[in-house]
Amino acid sequence: MAHDSVGTHDDDDDDDEALTNYLCDVMNCVALYVQGMGKVKEALKDAEQCILYNGSWDKGYTRKGAALKQSGDCPYTPPHHTCRQQT
Repeated sequence: MAHDSVGTHDDDDDDDEALTNYLCDVMNCVALYVQGMGKVKEALKDAEQCILYNGSWDKGYTRKGAALKQSGDCPYTPPHHTCRQQT
């Protein structure tokens, strides 16, 4: 924990989490943008990067699923399934 004149807290963890969330949000927006331009492979890469930044953030998986669906490479054919990575 970091110590300062105000008290004891760990701003580094908060900063890391904020940066991770920001990067994930940026990659999510980029994936949406490039997918809209028809650049599905790039959208898939950006969605996967978002998942790497924060694997618990559903938007990354949503973008990945949308890109896979648009590309025709989605391994799940029923409409009620998602392309979220199985654990």
